[in-house]
Amino acid sequence: MAADYGAFPHEDRREAPHEDGREAPPVVPGVSRTTAASYLTVGGLVVIGLACVGVSNPSTTPAATAVTSLSTFEPKGHGLSFAARSTVVDEFGVPIVTFSNEYERNILGHQIGDGLFWDNLVQRHKETLVEVDTDCTVAWDLTNPDGTAASKYAGAATTMVFENLGIHNLALSLTCDDGDAATYQYSVMSKHVRYEIRTLTTVDREDFFDALQVVYNTNQKDGEANYGKKFRSIEFLVREHLYGAAAKDCDHWHDDAGILTHHMGFTLELEQSLQSIQPTIGMPYWDYTIDAFNYSANTWTNSPIFNDDWFGPVESGSDDHVITTGRWAYQGVMQNAQEWSGVHNPYGLLRSPWNTNPVPYITRSIHTYGVKNGGWTTPDCLGFAEVAGFEWIGDFFSALNGELHGPIHIMIGGQWDFKESAYNVSAAVDAIDLKQMADSFLLASKYLWRQGYLRCPETCSSDTPIDDCQCSCDDYVKDFSSEEAYQFMMDRGLYNSLPQWEDDNFVVDGGWGSPKELLEFVCHVGHAGEMFTSAAPYDPTFWPLHGVAERFMSYKRVAATMWGITTINETWGYEHSTIMSDTHVVCDWDNVPKLADGKESLQLPTCGKSVCSGHKKDDILPMGDFLGDGSTYSNLEFYDFTAPWNDDLPYMYDSYTSWPACAAQNQFFFSETDPVVLAQGLQGVAAHIAAGRMKASSFSAADRRLR
Repeated sequence: MAADYGAFPHEDRREAPHEDGREAPPVVPGVSRTTAASYLTVGGLVVIGLACVGVSNPSTTPAATAVTSLSTFEPKGHGLSFAARSTVVDEFGVPIVTFSNEYERNILGHQIGDGLFWDNLVQRHKETLVEVDTDCTVAWDLTNPDGTAASKYAGAATTMVFENLGIHNLALSLTCDDGDAATYQYSVMSKHVRYEIRTLTTVDREDFFDALQVVYNTNQKDGEANYGKKFRSIEFLVREHLYGAAAKDCDHWHDDAGILTHHMGFTLELEQSLQSIQPTIGMPYWDYTIDAFNYSANTWTNSPIFNDDWFGPVESGSDDHVITTGRWAYQGVMQNAQEWSGVHNPYGLLRSPWNTNPVPYITRSIHTYGVKNGGWTTPDCLGFAEVAGFEWIGDFFSALNGELHGPIHIMIGGQWDFKESAYNVSAAVDAIDLKQMADSFLLASKYLWRQGYLRCPETCSSDTPIDDCQCSCDDYVKDFSSEEAYQFMMDRGLYNSLPQWEDDNFVVDGGWGSPKELLEFVCHVGHAGEMFTSAAPYDPTFWPLHGVAERFMSYKRVAATMWGITTINETWGYEHSTIMSDTHVVCDWDNVPKLADGKESLQLPTCGKSVCSGHKKDDILPMGDFLGDGSTYSNLEFYDFTAPWNDDLPYMYDSYTSWPACAAQNQFFFSETDPVVLAQGLQGVAAHIAAGRMKASSFSAADRRLR
């Protein structure tokens, strides 16, 4: 199918659609260009003008014979002579034009997006240096994607700013001596670019944080009035996440196939809100594999991520676990949230219903029930490399939901508020040599809450003591014997998901005298930091976290679909596990009546195994209108929309192949298959370049992908 962008053609490089109607990726770019020839007389010599309209297969070179027959043509890197003047051209006689911004030249050392998908790619709103090596007089004429005039420029080296998304037409006119001008056309794709947050310039990083603070400190009504309909306040975003993740029937965003699409869409929603405040912003991502490499389990909080002027410390020394220093100090949580959201905690704070914490600020703790880091370490390259070998996207979704990103939430959020004098969770998890079990209590609490056994107060006044505003299972298990408590946990599936809880050493060392005490401990819930709850978007570290998952998935899609060096099965689904967060139980609360005062009765919901709505391929995401056309997206449609080669996707990443911490450890995600490259002993980016899948960097700065 052909696509028109403005007044000039853009060649469609996609293969025929898949049998299910989904769009296929582009073919692997070659080094040649589709050209249209027109002969001009310049300075008394016959030369050829070539309109460059996109990358094509090498076989598509209709003008190549004519070009090479001209006595004035020289191979790429040499000159095309115009009488006494010369211009550096490519193998088809087209003047070589380069596009670069400060990141490409000075920080990355390579083209944004690895130089994939489009011949010429620029960052929207970012100053771009456009250069042609010529002695002739140069004029440029830039046309917007809709065909309207953008700007005119002059000079062999000039700085341009592309104000719109999409494919622009750039006309280059060369006038040599007193001859007529020769004109060449170039297609230039403009997108927002997402960089690793540590590589941002100081100006760009401050712009990001300043805009993020506007999101956190401006209500929805005022934000829309000041910044337009794309603005989203933090309360809007947290409520959206709560409606999905803290629903009583099931989790509509996590623990199933919709995990990645929901969080990619959610991140884009925030990104577009930031851009309504400061248009130059691209959502940075946090490559925490760098932190896993640079820091240990004891030093990970020394990362610049947690600097005061970035995201602030994990621990501030506050008894209430509030952030007390830096730009996020005492960042508030919405009070009287019952006027804004149908989901809130008993104190009226915009939190999960079972998180009865009354402190009206964002909270964090490095400990989960006394266990440092919750027993976890930062997900590392070894884990990503293992998952890269999986074929089915359902396995990818499961790993990205769990071990490849989940620990970050627990390590920053934490959990507290339990009787430390009576119970010792650290000793319990040490007894079974499984420190990661520290998070199992909260996961089990949520499971019992959804089934109706664990009940939390619907309202507590602001002066209600903490001990009088707690969740419990007393309405159902208060009079249980130890044997009945054991059987209850067995019947409810807790022991099936957590067999370690049956270990006598776990129970005794933890201080629980019986299964009933253990059950009561679970039903207490305690308090958790925002990142370990359904209100996680309140913590600013939430926002750069999920870009790593998208980059990783995109790299797999490129390596499989375009390069053929791995395989991918894109049948929609999810690899379920027998763990406490993945019960795939859905509870129907529609049959639970309300009492006369509007509160819920103690009748239990009907629960059974099922797929939670929001995770099937045709389920519609709660966010949309990303192109300003009112479009909504199903999970599968958004998965296709976020293919990195999609012209309509408004952003791309600085690199898909650059994982510097992994390269430093000789951890590469895809085994090389090219025998010539294998003979050279190359892997990773160097192998991709040697095999012709990617272009080598032309910038003087060291290629960050190869460091």
